[in-house]
Amino acid sequence: MLVGEPGALYFRLPTEVERDGISRAVQRAAFRNQLTIACMFLLAALPVLVFAAWFRFFDSAGYWGSVGLAICGLIQLWDVRFHIARIDRLHERAAFFYWLYRQSKARVGASAFLAIAIVIGGVQWSAVYSGGSVLVAFESYGLVYPKVVEGEAWRLLVGAYLHYSVEHFFLNAALLVLLGALAWALKGSLALIVFAAACSVSLTAQMLFGGDLHDNAGGMSGGVYALAGLVLGGTLVSSGRLPSGLAAQLLVVVLLATLVADLGSASAATVAHFSGLGFGLVVGAALGLSACVRQRVAAPS
Repeated sequence: MLVGEPGALYFRLPTEVERDGISRAVQRAAFRNQLTIACMFLLAALPVLVFAAWFRFFDSAGYWGSVGLAICGLIQLWDVRFHIARIDRLHERAAFFYWLYRQSKARVGASAFLAIAIVIGGVQWSAVYSGGSVLVAFESYGLVYPKVVEGEAWRLLVGAYLHYSVEHFFLNAALLVLLGALAWALKGSLALIVFAAACSVSLTAQMLFGGDLHDNAGGMSGGVYALAGLVLGGTLVSSGRLPSGLAAQLLVVVLLATLVADLGSASAATVAHFSGLGFGLVVGAALGLSACVRQRVAAPS
């Protein structure tokens, strides 16, 4: 969506180079790129969906993951039809990504959350290595409900940073860096406070309201979802924060990820996911509302 010479260090908006029909050329390129992404999602999901339909095998994480990929593809097609196909909305989105590209806060946020993810991974590796297994690490440092009831409330503060598997950790870490960069660009270092608070709030909610199938919980998914909620909450109150379509896409993808995780795994921390998202939404909306009130008070009558 940004325009520049091959290998250029800096890019410009398509609106800044309208000559020779370049704006329309950029629109066609963006259209093709989004369409390619949509097709990739759908083609990745198709084999598993066909296999599941042929053998009547609908009860697996792989099947529900493929359903999620297919829906992501459909979301991309919807975006192509109603946003990329309109030159004014393409310009709006390009302007946002141009701002994000030039915004130093986004780079600071990505670096900060990447460092946090590395520290969390290193600490868990050390705990697992010294204890001999993930189960021992959880027993020693994780959120184990009976131990919290016995008085070890500190586990509510650190339990979210232990993960059940390498895949679980890397998925959360990747989302943390991506959403953390966006949240930091829009809200600054407050994103870090919201993430840390939501990690504890979400797992506390999981322990209290998540049922009694398990006696432990872990993972920083609640904090990651809170970053998405922080961005979306501000958008709900203060319009113009995200370009047309992006807020809806982000919300749908977050809800879809929660649904797919819940359907694909009996041990998914659904309560933690929704409580983390809700926490972020409330904080983001409160901040947006506060900013609107301050602007109205400061505006000349």
